Amino acid sequence: MIDNTIKKTNDVTGIEWIANTKSDKAKYLEIFQNVAFSNIPQDWEYGTTKHTTEKSDVKRGIIISGEKPIGVVQILVKKKYGIPFVVRINRGPLFLDEYDIVENHIEALKIIRKKLLFRLLPFSYAPNVQYSPINLIKMSQDKWRMLDVFGYETGVIDLHQSEEDIRKNLNGKWRNQLKSAEKAQLKLKLSSDRFDEMVSIYELSQKEKGFEGIPSDVLFDLKNKKNSPLDVFYIVDDEDEIIAFDIFYRTSNFGLYLVGWNNETGRKHYANNLLLYSAACYFKQEGQRWLDLGGIDYIDTEENARFKDGMNPQHIRYVGEFVKVL
Repeated sequence: MIDNTIKKTNDVTGIEWIANTKSDKAKYLEIFQNVAFSNIPQDWEYGTTKHTTEKSDVKRGIIISGEKPIGVVQILVKKKYGIPFVVRINRGPLFLDEYDIVENHIEALKIIRKKLLFRLLPFSYAPNVQYSPINLIKMSQDKWRMLDVFGYETGVIDLHQSEEDIRKNLNGKWRNQLKSAEKAQLKLKLSSDRFDEMVSIYELSQKEKGFEGIPSDVLFDLKNKKNSPLDVFYIVDDEDEIIAFDIFYRTSNFGLYLVGWNNETGRKHYANNLLLYSAACYFKQEGQRWLDLGGIDYIDTEENARFKDGMNPQHIRYVGEFVKVL
């Protein structure tokens, strides 16, 4: 993993607001791609999808120190009946590693609220700030009210390591389940040819299990982009019925485990073990730097969290949701 221990204190001096043009997108992505741990909510394509599916306004900026670009931020202004009602920054801003300190996050937010005249709207903010007592104190001192004391935790797999080491680092039980799946000679495919069918299965699963997942219109919009950021892995049985599938979001930096499903047959053959391990190997071969397993939550989704932890990822925990009004 990228060394995250050496920090350089530099004050944020301004934000350059950018437009939805090819040249500005290139400037944004040049910084985004060099962030140690970037994420989906701050990815350009995901912001465009949120604008399309939610009709939210998207505002983007390049954060500077003097004349040097040091970070990026993507802001959503959510609307009802065409009227703005809340401003949201999710998992941002993103800073180059040596500038990624809580003081710079706080200073950037001050500039955003002042320059964009957002002080009259509620401001919802999930910082891309790693969880620590000192960071929580500093956020609270700046009069942000905490809504979520637990924060957000994810796990990442370092794809700089060899495939052999990725496999060796798996939990013993998880690795044995993978071996069982491989012996079963399951038919694994990398294709979005049955995407509509998978989304229908996913929607039914949400209804049956009572959870809110990624909205279907978001998935379809991402899939239908000219250069879709989605990679789809699935497994079929001898009758060509889908027994398991995983959908991943991919950037130049990482692959993110976005949606996963399996039926009773898939669980019996440990199909999701094969899917997730195969995806890690695929993204490594494609040049991504890490695989993000998504949220690891032992409170609400214990079984899912235990499954992801079977890959022995590096855990990263971020501070939770904050809000500021006026």
